[in-house]
This record gives sequence, C-alpha cells and structure tokens, in this order.
Amino acid sequence: LAPIVGQQITRSSAAGRERSELLQARADTGECDLVVSGYSGGRARSWLYAGQLSYLPDEQGQAADAEEIEQLASEGTPLTYTCVPPGSGTRIGLDRDQDGFWNGDEVAEGSDPADPSSFPGAATPIPTATPTATAVPPTATPRAPCLGDCDGSEAVTVDELVHGVNLALGAAETESCPPFDGSRDGSVTVDELLGAIRMALEGCPTNAMRSGECQAYAQLRRSQ
Repeated sequence: LAPIVGQQITRSSAAGRERSELLQARADTGECDLVVSGYSGGRARSWLYAGQLSYLPDEQGQAADAEEIEQLASEGTPLTYTCVPPGSGTRIGLDRDQDGFWNGDEVAEGSDPADPSSFPGAATPIPTATPTATAVPPTATPRAPCLGDCDGSEAVTVDELVHGVNLALGAAETESCPPFDGSRDGSVTVDELLGAIRMALEGCPTNAMRSGECQAYAQLRRSQ
C-alpha cells in the first residue's frame, strides 16, 4: 500500500483545502480511493471520489463535483477526507453491506445499509406475536359457615343463640339461619346448639379451620 493510504483530514472551513486536494491528487494516480464523509441534510452522508474532480454520493443517480464538496466544508459542515486502500472505496463510502443498494438510498427507504438482507423492496418479516399470559384473578375461597352465625358477621350473638333454640323447637324454619344446621339435615339438634354456644364463647374459627368443622363437631358429639 502506498504511504498515502490511511491519511485523512477533517475540515469545516476553507482551511485545509490544500491537504484535501493533495489526497485527491493521490487518488487520481490510483494510490488510494478517496472517501469523504460527513453530514448533509440532517443525516450522515458519504461521497466517493471518482476522479477528474467529481464525486459519487451515496445515493445513485446523483453526482457532485469537488467544488460542491468544498462548499459544504467551507460553510461549516465537518467533512472527513480519508484515503482508503484501492478497491475498497465503494464498500466504505457507498455500499457498506455490498448488496447493490447504496447507503443513502437504503436510509431513505427505511432499510439497513449495514445488513445485506435488508434492502429497498425486500419483504419485511412479519413479527410473530408472543403470547402473553393473561392474569387470572385468584379464586376467592368460600367462607365456611360458623355454626350459629346467622348474619355472617363471624360472631355468634345471644340473639342468634335464642333464634337457634327456636329452630331446635321447631318454632322457626332452618332456612332462616342455615349456619345453625351444621349437619345439613334440615333440623337443629342439641349438639348443634352446643356447638353454636362454643362459637359464641370462643369465637368463630378462621377459614383454614372452618372446613367441615360444624359437621365434624356435631358428629363428634353424637359419637360420645
């Protein structure tokens, strides 16, 4: 490689023009490819020196001469002139992924100039929807009845105990207070009244303790 390869200069004013013209002259001899890169129109741009003071921009169908590039630099746009190895200028300056579509055209069309599989007109892969787990609200644990707790207050009152006596005597229907009928047989027994009294004295058990407690208590009393 010629010593000029790898040499560069960044300019944003008329200063340094002699150096950039030297790089052009060396590119004219074939010692390097000259790539100019910078910003124009609000996006990154690049140009490849094509010889005879003309440049190819990274959008096909356009051209620029050395004076246009010089004007950009002189107006305060930072431009970097770089001598790259001969034969690498097109890849470095115009078509980074070597897919045949120049960088500026790909950016304008929304494809990726660094990805050879992404180019203008290429089918855009349809993203596969990722199934998302639907939150299932926790199922409420049914509250087990507390023997004699007619109003569901989780406490057995004296009035409820009196009502339970009336149920046991047949003076009221068990449907008026189903929690008294722990055995679910349609009647209130003395054992169930005693169980309700226990609930009144000790308090209703927690949910974890309640499951089947009323019936178990009545059965225990019958077995004694």
